[in-house]
Amino acid sequence: MVIPAGKRVLLDVTPPALASLQVDGTLSVADQPLSLTVGSVRVAGRMEFGTAQHPLTHQVDLVLGGTDSAADDAPDGRLMVLAGGTLELRGQERLPWTRLDMTAQAGSSTLHLAEASDWQTGDHLVLAPSGFEPAEAEEVEVTRVSEAGRLMTLAAPLRFRHVGEVLSGIDERAEVGLLSHTLRVRGTDADAATGKAGGVMVMHGGTLHASDTEFTALGRRGELGNYPVHFHLSGDAQGSFVQRSSVHHTFNRCITLHGTQHVRLAQNVTYDDIGHCFFLEDGNERQNLLEGNLAVLARPAAPGEAILDTDLQPSLYWISNPDNVLHGNVAAGAAHSGFWYNLLEHGSGPGASPTLWPRRTPLGGFYGNVSHSNTYNGLFVDNLKNPPGVLAPPNYEPTRRAVFSDLTAYKNRRRGCGCAGAIWTSSEHIWPITPSVRPLLPPPPPCSAAWWWAKRPMPVVRPSRRNRRRLCAASNFMTARSW
Repeated sequence: MVIPAGKRVLLDVTPPALASLQVDGTLSVADQPLSLTVGSVRVAGRMEFGTAQHPLTHQVDLVLGGTDSAADDAPDGRLMVLAGGTLELRGQERLPWTRLDMTAQAGSSTLHLAEASDWQTGDHLVLAPSGFEPAEAEEVEVTRVSEAGRLMTLAAPLRFRHVGEVLSGIDERAEVGLLSHTLRVRGTDADAATGKAGGVMVMHGGTLHASDTEFTALGRRGELGNYPVHFHLSGDAQGSFVQRSSVHHTFNRCITLHGTQHVRLAQNVTYDDIGHCFFLEDGNERQNLLEGNLAVLARPAAPGEAILDTDLQPSLYWISNPDNVLHGNVAAGAAHSGFWYNLLEHGSGPGASPTLWPRRTPLGGFYGNVSHSNTYNGLFVDNLKNPPGVLAPPNYEPTRRAVFSDLTAYKNRRRGCGCAGAIWTSSEHIWPITPSVRPLLPPPPPCSAAWWWAKRPMPVVRPSRRNRRRLCAASNFMTARSW
């Protein structure tokens, strides 16, 4: 099916499944319960599932895949936003995530939230783990809401204990995130059964506005470039964003930025993906803003399906260039580290260049983040090894002082942070350097940072809450001590 340029179509019924859809004009979806199933989509015009002024308040499903005759240049299940195209995904605005206000014991069937919510009966939520084990994250269904949206009654008792208290001065209240939204983008049941599903891909010159949208059962196991939400060599994508949305039960990452600048990823909830979750791919991704996101449980790829070796022990935030801003995010339950800055000498893939120096690039900003219940580290600034032929130490040596500020890291099995290079931490607030990248949230209050480096060459590390082995480790001819 083709919607030609200059033509506007309103979809207000559930049509038969389409093999393919090309939108050169405008396709608008009515705000009423319906579903659109399509094998592949190419958007060069405008495709609107709601607008900023009129978000979708009824349940609408966009189902990608499920046909055998998708277009050759848009593989089965792929929705491609081409140059000049705009994809609007606008569900009903709701509270994306909060924390517990009271400890919920294993076997309990209620949750007390720290703030009033607009969550509803039938919603699915994710609870972050409170211990050292990432698998203690769990999904629950709400059967009753009371006390002005602060008390959730659940369909089944909890399997694990989830803390709702400040312990020894550290806020260890478990995060609770909303997975359900009125607008849902998903793969077909058949594709989900094989782990080979579709996704949304934004090309150079395309624009994505996604808010309050649920992305689930998307991505293709072990296939490079086939991710649930993928900005692919988008270049300057100023104005594109994914916010207050959920990405869960996906087969290959969560949200990927590849060769892309100036995208805003804010207040999203992710849960139970395979491989690195928020993924900055090649090292030339710069001046993007990741703010207020809650990422829970990144699972290892199966042997033979890992795109990178590190997908066998993935992180929740994989950062390949330090010139990005991370503020107010939570990482809970990675198979390796919550935040992993993996900085190659000249980047990798098609973005590699002899003029690109991620290891020497100043830090865009890292402040007010929380990392807990990860298998290795809360924060890891180290790429472990060089590619063949590179003899320089694999350390971060920026051209000016890099400050990782106000990190709270607790209950990580190895350490709160592991850093290789000339790095400082402090309680200062680091604001975005580039005017085009601005925070949505207020600056974090002064907090008892889990660690900070006071001076060189002997950095001082002060703990605020236990990590299982060491609070902080440093390399590059510097040693760390703790007490």
